Amino acid sequence: NAASAIASEDASTSDDTIKKEGRRTWMEWYEGHLNERPITTKMMTGAVLWGLGDVVAQLMPVVAASLHTTTKAAAAVATTTATAPSAYDYARTA
Repeated sequence: NAASAIASEDASTSDDTIKKEGRRTWMEWYEGHLNERPITTKMMTGAVLWGLGDVVAQLMPVVAASLHTTTKAAAAVATTTATAPSAYDYARTA
């Protein structure tokens, strides 16, 4: 098809323009760092993903409480977590 040929030419032209201007996609940037410094890149990736997971895990009880959970036990856990963020359950994590 002529239309698909034109579309593929436009796509390759834009890709060539990006590479000529030195701009890279996020994945190209990441893979470049992964090839140059694999251990540091993996360490930083793991730290960022762990941190995001931790933030999501800590926010879930607060979100659940704001959505008016139906069980009293879940609401109690969410309220306790939301009102006492400095409280730490040592027995559970030991």
